[in-house]
Amino acid sequence: MNYEILSNRLKKRKKHLSKWARRNGVTAYRVYNKDLTEYPCIVDIIDDCVVVWIYKAEQEKDIVDAIKLAFEINEYSIFVKFRGKQKGLQTQYEKEKYSKLKEPSTIKTIEENSLKFELNLSDYVDTGLFLDHRNARLLIESLSENQNVLNLFAYTGSFTCYAIKGGAKKTTTVELNPKYCEWIERNLALNGTKVGSQTKVIQDDCLHFLKNTGTKFDLIVCDPPTFSNSKRKNVKTFSIKDDYPELLNACISALSLGGKLFFSTNATSFNLDPKKLPKNLIIESITNKTIPEDFKQSSIHKAWILTKL
Repeated sequence: MNYEILSNRLKKRKKHLSKWARRNGVTAYRVYNKDLTEYPCIVDIIDDCVVVWIYKAEQEKDIVDAIKLAFEINEYSIFVKFRGKQKGLQTQYEKEKYSKLKEPSTIKTIEENSLKFELNLSDYVDTGLFLDHRNARLLIESLSENQNVLNLFAYTGSFTCYAIKGGAKKTTTVELNPKYCEWIERNLALNGTKVGSQTKVIQDDCLHFLKNTGTKFDLIVCDPPTFSNSKRKNVKTFSIKDDYPELLNACISALSLGGKLFFSTNATSFNLDPKKLPKNLIIESITNKTIPEDFKQSSIHKAWILTKL
């Protein structure tokens, strides 16, 4: 069985990481990230379930069999997703595969650092929580006391939940997708917070919001997609490589003096050019501080703190 090498790798990684996860109260973590060149896939443990992203459709059976053998679980606890070369893209094969799924949605509520988050294991390419930003969320919590916090490209609002836990006096959460805005509100509710004047959730294009807000923020979280091609009217295509100067300059304009901008990207080939930003900044690369234990062996994101002087 060729997949035994993958099964052994999975078993070894889980043995190592499960001890760390128990010590830190982590119930969702990455156990495999394309570690073996012959098996380019990603495997996350989510409580008693496993989510796997497969890059080569023909390897599906071998990979699923390896997971079943390594973790001693059945196929009903394994959620298979497919990725193309570009993160998040579905091929025609993948679209057809998703269209055949008729099972009810599988929703899990997981805990992370005493906060709760709703994850959807079955319906989307991603589950609702980017595990590689676990340390970054803790950083935002530590910076949020008495701050007016803006969370851009908020996805399902996890950074906002951490900011509130850290004592933010006010939060504004901006996300273009209405389904994710609803998801944000559910995550806030899971953690005992209602949307209101001090906790706003706004459906809008982030650049449009920044250019029209008129409000100054003490702390801004900006974790944009590498690439976005929205079909919405008046929302232009976004590329992190080409468009980050406009985005970051708009963020800096919305910062109060002494305010901090947390900026991160999953485009690991990306380089931040200070010459394209205002001079009244302190720019600190914090990537090493934000990579959690289960991502130590991979290059998953880059991160900076920009402080406005």
